Amino acid sequence: MQFLFGMMMIYYSLSTIEEYFGERRQAEFGTMLLFNAVVAMVYAYLANDYMIMQNPYLFSIIYVWSKFVPDVQISIWGFPVQSMYLPWVLMGFHLFTGGNPFNDLIGVATGHTYVYLKTILPDSHGYDVLKTPGFMETLVGKLNNMGQDPRRGPGARARMHNLNNNNGQADPQPNDQ
Repeated sequence: MQFLFGMMMIYYSLSTIEEYFGERRQAEFGTMLLFNAVVAMVYAYLANDYMIMQNPYLFSIIYVWSKFVPDVQISIWGFPVQSMYLPWVLMGFHLFTGGNPFNDLIGVATGHTYVYLKTILPDSHGYDVLKTPGFMETLVGKLNNMGQDPRRGPGARARMHNLNNNNGQADPQPNDQ
């Protein structure tokens, strides 16, 4: 049951935070996911608790979402909760049901590391430590173009010309004699 609830929360958090990042910042969104996965594993390793990483990763995504979109009103089991308090409410429910909140705290620390490096540090000190790498931009561009028809888009006419060597015409006209 906890796994299904976790998957539901990941889907909801990822879909809403993807809307926040928008279509133009897909590479930044991918960087956030990769950064949170790596940092959650490092923090869990340092805490000697690195067997299952679902809860820390989930909480890191929820924490980032709650910081970027703090004014959304949601309902958890019938209780209205403002999104900025969601990680703490979920941690309280986890503690109330007899769970160990340590993994949740690892996720909050991971999410806060991302938020600090991406928004707080550049605003306060001018350091932009967490930039979207070029390989992520290239990867997202390739993935976005994967399902498109190669005969359409920029440079399609030049590709057609190079393929058939007859000035871009699909079928050469026969010479009438």
